[in-house]
Amino acid sequence: MTFKLASKWYGRVDTEEGPDAVRWHQKVLSAPTGCPGSTVGMLGFACDEGVRRNKGRLGAVAGPSALRSQLANLAWHGEGDLSVTDFGTVEVEGDALEQAQDELASRVAAALPSVSRLLVMGGGHETAWGSFSGLARLFDPTQTRIGIVNLDAHFDLRVAGEQGPSSGTPFAQIAERYGREAFHY
Repeated sequence: MTFKLASKWYGRVDTEEGPDAVRWHQKVLSAPTGCPGSTVGMLGFACDEGVRRNKGRLGAVAGPSALRSQLANLAWHGEGDLSVTDFGTVEVEGDALEQAQDELASRVAAALPSVSRLLVMGGGHETAWGSFSGLARLFDPTQTRIGIVNLDAHFDLRVAGEQGPSSGTPFAQIAERYGREAFHY
């Protein structure tokens, strides 16, 4: 598992069009920690291992890079000093899924205090375990209600098999670790 800081954001700049022509790449700050005025954060999780264990179609590893690439030249519709801090990407090497999920949890917990919202870009659904674990480091799920909204064709409530957790097990992992009373799915 490795961690890469965000690559440089770049794209077309239309200064002659004025402030209404600002694009995402002009508002994203690449930094390991939050920056003043930045209220939204992004964090990548480049991983195919959870999908592989779940016998799914590989390719999720390219998700964070592809999303950044597509966002870069989109028109910016944010207000005032709103910007985005890109916290980089946790990259999973080989089958080190559990270690990478723990690293993702650490990165989520470190990023959250400096932003009002954090978007974790994956990867498969194994991002959910790392993301929730990061939230749980800051907010005890037995004391604070952490809601989970899953927009997918599958519930991803499978029990971990012989190979361990996968992209199909994160919500079952959350329910098992914190109990059904703290599981708001």
